[in-house]
Amino acid sequence: MKGDKYGFEYGYQFWIDDYEGHKIAIGMGSLGQGLYIVPEMDLVVAINSGNGGSEEEKYVVAKDIINAVVE
Repeated sequence: MKGDKYGFEYGYQFWIDDYEGHKIAIGMGSLGQGLYIVPEMDLVVAINSGNGGSEEEKYVVAKDIINAVVE
């Protein structure tokens, strides 16, 4: 299933996206919480904040962390 807002696919209670050739499972919570799982990199990024920022802002932070691990 494709989401309207971000264009991610949805499956098994997680949003699924491709980023730089890697599949990412994304769990979006309230008030800035997010879980980003990149199985092929053995990487989990957990963001727990109370700023209530937009989903786009949280995803940018997660992508920056993934980029740092790749480098």
